[in-house]
Order: sequence, then structure tokens, then C-alpha cells
Amino acid sequence: NGTYSIRSFLGNEPEYDTIVIPSYYNGYPVTKLDNAFQNNKKIKNVVLPDTIQEINENAFKNSSLSSINFPSSLKRIGKNAFQNCGTLYIDAKGLTQLETIDDYAFDNVSYLKFQTSNLISLETIGEKAFNNSELYDFDFESASNLREIGSYAFSNTLLSNLDLSNCLNLTSISNDAFSMNYTLSEVRLPSNLTTIESSAFWGCSNLKKINLPSTLTTINGSAFYGCSSLEALILPYSIANLNGTIFGSCTSLTLFVEASSKPYNWDENFAGDALVYYYSDFEPTGPGMYWHYDTDGVTPVKW
Repeated sequence: NGTYSIRSFLGNEPEYDTIVIPSYYNGYPVTKLDNAFQNNKKIKNVVLPDTIQEINENAFKNSSLSSINFPSSLKRIGKNAFQNCGTLYIDAKGLTQLETIDDYAFDNVSYLKFQTSNLISLETIGEKAFNNSELYDFDFESASNLREIGSYAFSNTLLSNLDLSNCLNLTSISNDAFSMNYTLSEVRLPSNLTTIESSAFWGCSNLKKINLPSTLTTINGSAFYGCSSLEALILPYSIANLNGTIFGSCTSLTLFVEASSKPYNWDENFAGDALVYYYSDFEPTGPGMYWHYDTDGVTPVKW
């Protein structure tokens, strides 16, 4: 279609540690990288032109790549593209056209500096896209068109804060999407979220604060298991299904349930190790643990 792809690269000598990809070849634009650099242990730095639109499957998998720029023209990062790269610095500022980060794209990168901004076109982050990578930051705030975060996508990373509040097209958090993020302390979920799947935040032992939106209908098994730093959480009236022990080993947690008693479709052991208070407008005269909103209409207060 009048474009070129980089299909292979044969240089394995030390002088090939820095590679500059041309923007045009024989008068046609270079728009794609195939698996040209897979398993290459000599390359360190790659400079991409502003014509590149796709980095395809296995492009740099198992290579010694340490730095690369992502031009604003980039639309897709393919499956396994940077899997098992060791220490990787990526200049990815202004990725306004990036639509897809495929499965395992940055899986198992031991240190990942991923400087991003303005991910306005990003719709999909695939399964295990950043799994088991030392990723410290990701610009979710600009990703207003994000629709899907795959299973284990950010499992076992080093995110400290997670702000998904602008991702209004994201209606579900996949299973284990943010599990084992031991540095994660605060999460803001989008107001249109309906489902949190199994083990989504499993083992986030430093997580102290998270909001559950009033659109939420389902939380599945062990979603917050092991979140031992969570102290207080309001379970909105909209939740119809709590399947399994959602809050197991949440030893510091107090749950404020907007329903006046346990809904029919909530698992008997949903609370795990948490204390549970049910809502009452008036101070109860009989036994039980109840709460109400303070005069600000936001803060829960025990009766």
C-alpha cells in the first residue's frame, strides 16, 4: 500500500548499539516495525521517525534495548513487542493517535520509565500489557476514550496512585488488572463503572483509599482480598451482587453498607475480616451495627 515495514535487522556487532530508522525509503514512508530486533543482544538505542504507525508483534522481544522514542504518529503497540526487555526508558510524550497496547506488550520489563501524555485516542490495554514490570506511572487522566483494561494488565507494577475518573467509557475492571501492586495507595474509579472482576485489586496491601461509584452493580470473588490498609469503604445501594469473599484479610476495614440489611444476592462471607454496618436513617433501638450520613451527606457516622 505504498509503505515500507522493517522486516529484519542482521547487525549484531557493537557498532549497531544505536539504530536510526529512516522516515522514507525509495520515496515511500516507513510506517511499521515487524519482529526485526527480536532476541538482538547488541542494540541499545532506537530512534523512530514520525512516520511510524505500528510496532508489531515481538518487535523487540528479548532484546537488549534500553531506550526508544515513540512518535506522535504511533497507533498500535503489538503483542509481546517489548516483552522481557531489561531496563527500558521510553519517551512517549504526546501519543495522541495511540489506540491499542496489545497483550504482553511490556510484560516483564525489569525497569520501565514510560513517560506519556495526552493518550486521548487510547481505547484498549491488553492482557498482561505491563504485567510484572517496574512501571511507576501511567497517564490515565488523559485516556478519556479508554474502554478496556485486560486481565493482569498492570499486575505487580509499582504504581502508587491510580486515577481512572476520566475514563468514562470504562465499565469493568478485569480480573487481576491491578493485583499485587504493593505500592498502590489511592484509587479513583470512573463514575460509570458497573463491574469489578475477581482479584482486581488482590494483594494491594498499601491501598488506603478507593471510591465505589453509585453505578456499580457487581463485585466478584476476592476483588479486594489482602487490602489490609483499607480503613473505610461505602458499599453503594446499587450493588446487586457480591460473589465470594470480597474483602478477605482486610483486617483494618469497616464497611458502610447503604442497604439496611444484607441484600439477597450477596455472599454470606462477602465481608471477610471487615466490620459491617448497615444504613439506618434513625438511631436503632434493637441490636445490630448501623450508620448514617453526617450533615455533609458524605461522611459515614456510626450510630
